[in-house]
Amino acid sequence: MIHVKHALDRVLALVGLVVLSPLLAAIAVWILVTSGRPVLLRQERAGLHGRPFRMLKFRTMVPDAVAAAGKLGLEDPYGLVDGDPRITRPGRFLRRTGLDELPQLWNVLRGEMSLVGPRPDLVEQAARYTEEDSRRLAMRPGLTGWSQIQGRAEIPWPVRFRHDAWYVANWSLRLDATILMRTLAHLRGPEERPVDDRMNIERARRAGRGSAVEVPPDEWDGVLAGLGCADAYFLRAYVEASCVLDGGRPTLLRRGDAVFACSVRPIPGSDREDVTTPYGYGGPAGPDAAAFWEPYERWCAERALVSTFLRFHPLLGNQRDVPSTVRLERLADTTAWPLDGTGDLVESMHRHHRRAVRGAARDLTVRGEEAPRDLEPFVALYEETMRRREANEFYLFPPAYWEALGGLRDRLVLFEAVDDEGVVAAILCLATAPWLHYHLGGSAERAGRSRAMHLLLLTAARWGRERGFEALHLGGGVGGGEDSLWQFKRRFAPAGAREMWIGKAVHDARAYAELAGTDEVAGRFPAYRPLSAGVPGLAAR
Repeated sequence: MIHVKHALDRVLALVGLVVLSPLLAAIAVWILVTSGRPVLLRQERAGLHGRPFRMLKFRTMVPDAVAAAGKLGLEDPYGLVDGDPRITRPGRFLRRTGLDELPQLWNVLRGEMSLVGPRPDLVEQAARYTEEDSRRLAMRPGLTGWSQIQGRAEIPWPVRFRHDAWYVANWSLRLDATILMRTLAHLRGPEERPVDDRMNIERARRAGRGSAVEVPPDEWDGVLAGLGCADAYFLRAYVEASCVLDGGRPTLLRRGDAVFACSVRPIPGSDREDVTTPYGYGGPAGPDAAAFWEPYERWCAERALVSTFLRFHPLLGNQRDVPSTVRLERLADTTAWPLDGTGDLVESMHRHHRRAVRGAARDLTVRGEEAPRDLEPFVALYEETMRRREANEFYLFPPAYWEALGGLRDRLVLFEAVDDEGVVAAILCLATAPWLHYHLGGSAERAGRSRAMHLLLLTAARWGRERGFEALHLGGGVGGGEDSLWQFKRRFAPAGAREMWIGKAVHDARAYAELAGTDEVAGRFPAYRPLSAGVPGLAAR
């Protein structure tokens, strides 16, 4: 019967989207005219068996509703108060009538939701479920449900959970039809008065002390800043850009005063998932990073995750905190050019680089642009360079990567070297104090004679020193090896070596062996995935 339910869901959702399309368009225009963008709210919710999906609904609150909760003194930023001032004028009508939920017909059509079922909770709230609460995750979440017709927001969470558990145990097509009919009648009632319920607040406090929980996307960067961990490679926009490359879901986990930015990826040919740090440098960070691992193992076990691959952050040295269950392997060092002294930056370089920058300075003009408005010229130069050097296909990033990276706009700095023919070379840096990171570079074929890349990196270092940055992190060689790129970077700061480590953790040994055909973790990891690049800073010299 469950297959019949799902088939009916999709048929009725398709019909509903077609029939209601004029109404949906009218609501969208109403929201746009009265309160601006965005029209739709997209939230990560817990679906069947707790698997996250992005639920849609019409926006009914001000765009910065979570931040505004703090000004109202609300302990639960997702909770409501009677007469909540964050609700917009259209939002009050839409919430009372339930019309704000209509975009979820698209989620139903996609098979992520059902017309009837337990309402989907936020992912971080579902992570705090008791075993009894988790019974509501045994069915696809619904656009409406048994607890909704019993009182919706006017009943406390524990009672809602009991209603949902009853529905899961007693569902039938007849019961679904009854709930749909009663939902229509219920929506004609007066505006609800939300109950004062502290369950989620108390669970969040306990989780903050002992469990790893997912940080909501709109709180991501604020949490990092509050813990002093707002490095470029941990920021939401950067992780989202990285997930374009690995096909994962951007995730920020928090346990107390420790955070971990990662990508949760589906494993091809399987219904399982694994975890990797974003392209670049990562690993747990924060004052309490050493205590992160045990809660993280529980988090992985609860989600049946197979493995985790980590590229640790050389400037944090966070590989020192790992337990014995993580296999550590050292790659070639990266280079961090110290900027916090008073010495001459040129004199600190290798003598070959000193000659190069002095020659380049006679022939080239260098310009810098903070928060560059248009990355397209840089992208074209970068891609031309990668093709000329026959670089790994990984480095030819898709347009979606550059679009997502644009979310870091205020943290991007573009430096260009110009000769008589135009831009001869350029580098893109990520600027998040205390470190300036060299991210990507590109150059024209004639750039080798001009030594433009030498001059660009010196200019970036001077720019960073003037603004109080402690170091310019140049990164390492391709794939973490001691190649010509590694040697090129090393000569800028011969004493600036920083250890680069990777980590490998298997959470489900049986699943790993079945997927990989081996239980060996040495070499390519995870062995069921093809080897890919993953350390940024590919220069074109």
